[in-house]
This record gives sequence, structure tokens and C-alpha cells, in this order.
Amino acid sequence: MKKLSYKLLIVDDKPETLVYLKMLLDDIPFINKDIEVLTNAVDAIQYLKENEVDILLLDMELGSGDISGIKLSMMIANPPVMAACSAHPQYVFEAEDTSICAYFSKKISFNALQVKMVELVERVDRKLENQSRDIKHLLMTNLEGKVIELPLADIYYAIIDNSTLTVYLEAEQYQFNEHLNSFQSRLPAHSFVRPRNNTLVHLAKVDLVRTNEFYLCKPRNIDPLSMTADFKSNFKHQFEIYKQNNK
Repeated sequence: MKKLSYKLLIVDDKPETLVYLKMLLDDIPFINKDIEVLTNAVDAIQYLKENEVDILLLDMELGSGDISGIKLSMMIANPPVMAACSAHPQYVFEAEDTSICAYFSKKISFNALQVKMVELVERVDRKLENQSRDIKHLLMTNLEGKVIELPLADIYYAIIDNSTLTVYLEAEQYQFNEHLNSFQSRLPAHSFVRPRNNTLVHLAKVDLVRTNEFYLCKPRNIDPLSMTADFKSNFKHQFEIYKQNNK
């Protein structure tokens, strides 16, 4: 596995039906314990724009006149790995015609669920490998409408704040109207990792990692950047792998 833990988002209009499933997921060591549950498509789409999600579990009937899980899966730009988790088996064949790659019941056994999660994680890892392609530059339009060529080797880190993405290079910084997830999806996954939800860091520019913070290389080494608890372990893990592979 390429990560210590994998982040899940569940979309289900009846979260009270997920107690058993969440109890099982908590016992799978490679699944992040902080599992977000949302009850409607609008909140899910917004959450996916702003947060890193590896696996999306969708109920098929979202109720209250909302769109179905099938329709939601087709509305997501650059979706994570998706699976249908539902009490409605009639949607199995319809789900196969979308990007949903697995189906299981909310009453699944622990052993069967663990097998499903391993399969989904393997898909996440393959997606990360494909994302680790050799890219040298990004072309992006800044807030003034000017096209900026960003050399990947010069990027130190990026922060999202109120829908404004700021990318920091050695001496310059640029601002764009783009979500961090969208920006991250265009970068090599083995080199750019989040230490916290609103920040993406180029591991090649990390100089020193401490318990809850890290320092970048010069000239952006004056103040440390913090790591949050839910991202810290994976960030440190990815940094160690990066160092081993780039000695």
C-alpha cells in the first residue's frame, strides 16, 4: 500500500443505518478513522472540491427528491475511487455502467468488507501511480487572467484560502481561482503530499520534519509549517519513501 491510511467519504441520506458498517470500517487498520458522512449530493460535491478523499462510498437512493447515487457519481469531476454501498441490490447492474467499481451491502461481513476495501485501495494505488507521470510544467491562468507557466521543480507549496489557491515558488507566488484537489490531481502523486487539509507540499523542498511541524528548504525556511493529526502520519511516511527513492 502506498499510504498508511486511506480517507473515506460516505454519502447516505440515512446515516443512522451506517452504525454497523462504520464499526467494521474502524477495525480495518488501513482505513482512516476520520470518516466523513454526508447526507446529500450538494454537500458531497462541495466537500470533494475542498478535501482529499481516496474512496467514496455511495448510497444508491439519497431520498427527499435528491439525485441518486448513480447520477451523483457521474457529476463529480476527477472522482475518487467509488463504490456503491446500499440496501438496494437492484442498482448493481446500473452501477456497472458508471465509474462505480464495486458494490456491497450495508450488512456485509467483516471479512468480506476487508476484501472489498483491499480491492478499492489497490485501485487507489494504481490511480496514484498513473498520477505520478513525468510532468515538467503546468500552465495556469492567474486571477488577473494571465497565463502562468509553473515549473514543477520550482514549486515549494500551495495553500487554498476562500477558493483562492496561492502557489509559492522560490521567490515568487501566484494566485489562481482553482480548488486544491484539482491542482493536486495534475501533479505527480509521489512528490506532492498534504500535511494538512488546505496545504499541498512538494516533498523535494522539505528540509526537516519534526513532531508536528516541518521546515522547507531555503529561502522559504524561516517559519515552519504545521501538520494536523489526520494528515501527519501519512505525510511523514510519504516523505521517508520520497527520501529513500531520491538518494
